[in-house]
Amino acid sequence: MRAAACYASAMEADVASCLLPTLLGNRAQARLQEGRIAEAVEDCTQAIALDADNTKLLLRRAKGLVALKQLEKARDDYKAVLRLDPNNADAKQFVEQADMRGRRERAAAGHGGPGGAEEDDDEEDVDPYALLGVPRDANAASIKKAYRAMALKWHPDKHADAAEAERAEAEATFRLVNLANMVLNDPVKKRQYDAGGRVKDIVK
Repeated sequence: MRAAACYASAMEADVASCLLPTLLGNRAQARLQEGRIAEAVEDCTQAIALDADNTKLLLRRAKGLVALKQLEKARDDYKAVLRLDPNNADAKQFVEQADMRGRRERAAAGHGGPGGAEEDDDEEDVDPYALLGVPRDANAASIKKAYRAMALKWHPDKHADAAEAERAEAEATFRLVNLANMVLNDPVKKRQYDAGGRVKDIVK
């Protein structure tokens, strides 16, 4: 609590609020370490309101939200991080796992089966760049490398011994990874997508 109190004193001394986002972020970190999670999240929220593109603050708040089991809000913060830093490993891992949980829940509820409407929606909404984890200015070599890594990770053969829901998730994700590669690996399709086209229409 001593560290958090020191940052609070520094904020009082910062009359012009020039350092306020940094001080709030530092106090949030101290509060996280002290187990004062809700207060840490509130500090981060105030700091982000002043510095919305600060990935460190977004990551710190996301960590607190996970601890509070507010996973949807945490996912929003991690997605905001990926918009700023598409290669951030922590954000990519969390969003991938959150999306996988969502698909498993839909599969368990009897939705999203082969040829179903849910599958069509996933195909229409997929962002090839986000799915492969590459920025929009990625070159062909980077796209190819990312595709190989994702295809290897989600290949159904690697999940053959997993539970049914996990196998279904692997198959669905593998299909979307191949769709993403089909779009980004074809100059014509890539231009169509970059111009605002939908994957569902482009790959017909």
